[in-house]
Amino acid sequence: MATGVTVVDNVNIAKYSDKLENDKGLWTFAANTWYKLLEPYTPMDTGKLFGSVLISDSPTKIIRGLNGEVTVTIEPKQIHYVMEYAPAVYKGDHMNFQKIHHKWACARWDKVAMPTQGPKLVRSLEKYIKAKGLLK
Repeated sequence: MATGVTVVDNVNIAKYSDKLENDKGLWTFAANTWYKLLEPYTPMDTGKLFGSVLISDSPTKIIRGLNGEVTVTIEPKQIHYVMEYAPAVYKGDHMNFQKIHHKWACARWDKVAMPTQGPKLVRSLEKYIKAKGLLK
């Protein structure tokens, strides 16, 4: 599942668009941040769907572990839920998800989370861009 966010600011977008578009660190940070913001919306039973995360920029580092099995990979601009049942759960509008672990668990969790979590992602990206000096 991939997500995208448009960041609008008072900058000369044409001047910086290639630099921002091609910055793997920025987009890995974006995907990792979005993954964390989606946690309360991601269905959870055994924990495998949300489970262990591998960030592509550091393939030997699991940032969140569940029995050593990688169930989510994060790459620039993409979050991959690798469990074979992930697509069915994502499209599971008919499913009745438990709310014990994640109180807003639902199908199409990225879409449902966007109104409340999207602005948080944008703020995080703005801070990252400023801290890394990507608009200089």
